[in-house]
Amino acid sequence: FNVPGIEYHIVATDINGIEARSPVDVGFYSINAWVSDVNSTNEVYGGSEQTAYRMISIPLYLNSTLIVDQLVDTLPPGKMETDWRLFRYPDGSTTPQEYPDIEPFLPGRAFWLITVDNFVLNTSEGKTVPTDERFRIDLNSGWNDIANPWMFDISWDNIENPGNANLSALYTYEGQWSDPTNPPKIMEPWKGYAIKNLESSTKLIF
Repeated sequence: FNVPGIEYHIVATDINGIEARSPVDVGFYSINAWVSDVNSTNEVYGGSEQTAYRMISIPLYLNSTLIVDQLVDTLPPGKMETDWRLFRYPDGSTTPQEYPDIEPFLPGRAFWLITVDNFVLNTSEGKTVPTDERFRIDLNSGWNDIANPWMFDISWDNIENPGNANLSALYTYEGQWSDPTNPPKIMEPWKGYAIKNLESSTKLIF
């Protein structure tokens, strides 16, 4: 069992020692993992100040399509708006959506969370994102909150910007915004990131 999923290739050898590989030369086939009750590898530290906000994500296709159902039995302790808040800025928008009137969790989508107490995000049932297909994130004009769609680290240097769009540095928020002159090099699972698109629209290829 492997929570991120399984990658494999097939090698066959005949009696003459000649090998054949599938997929040919490079690459892997991917098997999605069906999972439930997976804990985030990143603890959200509690607090009441603005510096206690964290950007989070869930690198799974969850079975439930409504965020209320996705977070059944997994919400932070206490009362909404008093002990915790969860919201998201739709791509390119400066007006946030607040839980429960909010888009659902999807791979590649980031949210903002603040809790009074420390909290570890736990998922409902879902499946991992396949690794033998490219993952696309569409960026609207303005700020976009994005995330790593997989349950393993990925390098920002490997992300493709096929339209050569004018994009800001990648940002993260850990009590304060990261330094744009020293942006994150690695996108970690369960975390969220922000990037500004200075074009009308574009996409990133993961």
